[in-house]
Amino acid sequence: MFVDTSDDGRKLYRSFCPNCGSTVHWEAEFMPNAVGVAVGCFEDPKFPEPVAAAWNRSKHDWVNFPESWPKSDTQEFKKNA
Repeated sequence: MFVDTSDDGRKLYRSFCPNCGSTVHWEAEFMPNAVGVAVGCFEDPKFPEPVAAAWNRSKHDWVNFPESWPKSDTQEFKKNA
């Protein structure tokens, strides 16, 4: 498991496939009861499309998301009033 530290000091624990290096799963201090599993681990071609994009401040310039998706520069999304 590899450990990264976020801008605000929280830890992110990530694991990778030993054969190809793809991300397999991650756990984060700010979500102690959750485990993220990379969508590439699923073979089902009907796996649901993402509906939002987080951490846009660190994406590459050539990455574009549909206009209809909510976007955030961090993990947090503004709640509708």
